[in-house]
Amino acid sequence: MAEAKKDLAARATDSPAFVERARQELIKLMFRGDACGRSQQKDLASMTRLMVPDVEDFLRAHYRPNNAELIVVGAIPLTQIADVVREKFGSWVKVGEPPTRSDSRLARISDSIVRVIDRPNAERALILLGYPLPARQSPDYQSLNALVALLEDIGHASRLQRALADFDRRQISFKGELSFGFDCSSLQIQIEGPLSSLNATIHRVLDAIQGTKTQPATGEELSLIKSHLLEEREQQIRSDEGLANLVTEVELFGLGRDYLSDLSPRLELLTSEKIQEASKTYLSASRLAMVVAGARDRIDPELKDFEVQYLGSP
Repeated sequence: MAEAKKDLAARATDSPAFVERARQELIKLMFRGDACGRSQQKDLASMTRLMVPDVEDFLRAHYRPNNAELIVVGAIPLTQIADVVREKFGSWVKVGEPPTRSDSRLARISDSIVRVIDRPNAERALILLGYPLPARQSPDYQSLNALVALLEDIGHASRLQRALADFDRRQISFKGELSFGFDCSSLQIQIEGPLSSLNATIHRVLDAIQGTKTQPATGEELSLIKSHLLEEREQQIRSDEGLANLVTEVELFGLGRDYLSDLSPRLELLTSEKIQEASKTYLSASRLAMVVAGARDRIDPELKDFEVQYLGSP
């Protein structure tokens, strides 16, 4: 336990505190009033309060053979695997039933206030946009992956790339992160750029997202999306780690063994209309959460089009 706390203290100095705080504020805003809004990020304060009995209680509650899957990847004889499993896990026995998970649900964001973290003297702004999404088992999973690809993963043809094309790309950067779980799934888009173009950047990005609802993917865009998703899958199955992660998804989310088969037939069913429908369903303006970090004195005029709530300095 002491080593874990020491390691966390060392790593805490490696990442900007304001970025982590902004992410946690975004998560709380996306999943307001829901367990998904609780911080999953380890911090020194929570680790200091954590005692060995707390860890033991968690292990007893969650680490059970009836709540686990064993995934083995590699050219290992089945008999050898069985011997190792008996040796390492032979004394591990079922104890009651594991805790049940809550029903999957989508958070509803009740206001359009932009949360702002004041960073005095900062020359650049950090913008985080977030949308709560359905659980991994959703039939819209593939359409949502395609939607994110349309926004940012198909090179110069991506909608965000085109929306920010006349900005100095040396001064502005963006990336999207699609995260799926049993209950807590989300799309987060992170943009960093000069404070002087904050207002224009936000509007360009929001317009690009809105455009996925009104302008379906073209034939060329759809072809690029499918190629990207196929290449992404091929990269996964070429490594032991990637293949293990895929198998783990199958077991954890009950996706069916055919999920590991060729992705091409499933992508044939992917249409521009399905991507557009996913955008209309999950990326509505009423479900948008936004957090901005930057110098307050320079942010105020740039956010004149939004209602703002300041959260103080990190």
